[in-house]
Amino acid sequence: CIASDAKEALPRPQLTSLDNAVQALKEAKRIVVVVGAGISVSCGIPDFRSKDGIYAMVKDMALDSFTPSLTHRFLRRLQDQHQLLRVYSQNVDGLEAAAGVTNADLVLVMGTSLQVSPVADIPVYLNAVPQILINMESVTPKGKLGFRGFDIECLGPCDVIVEYFMAALDGNTSVLSPPMHVHPPNRYCFDGCHLNDVATEEGAPPSIDSFHW
Repeated sequence: CIASDAKEALPRPQLTSLDNAVQALKEAKRIVVVVGAGISVSCGIPDFRSKDGIYAMVKDMALDSFTPSLTHRFLRRLQDQHQLLRVYSQNVDGLEAAAGVTNADLVLVMGTSLQVSPVADIPVYLNAVPQILINMESVTPKGKLGFRGFDIECLGPCDVIVEYFMAALDGNTSVLSPPMHVHPPNRYCFDGCHLNDVATEEGAPPSIDSFHW
């Protein structure tokens, strides 16, 4: 298990907007990334909670036949730029390695329900570090006691959100696809987020209580 006596550092810097998040990604040097099966769904690999998810299919899958997703390539980019310290993964598909990521570091949480320990404990353990959630739905760590929360929550398919950040990091503002909805103070709902279905049906952005917890 992860040690629970990590020392609290100085008050953690706050990220209050997507611009802040982009700037943090530009300047970070030691990024810890927590990833789950959700980052591989676009590759045709079901997530853990799907009816025919990885746990049910892993024995029959030729995992080396899948091409890494845009999210995997984003991790490779961070690795190539010497920004990663460690990547913590609860996946069994091996695509991080296929994308050239040998180790990683910072606090991005991507494509995970945060319900599997000890991986789910990492955001709590790193409470003093700014944290960004990139996920289909809003989540909190299984052992959330003492968790300060994510500074920024970007909700929607991982590849859609990563594409936004990659374009922003490259300065390609003409191809940015901004969030469909913004829910103060810190939730950004991108195209494909579960909440877009609610907004379309009701004709208005969903309330903050509509988020998955």
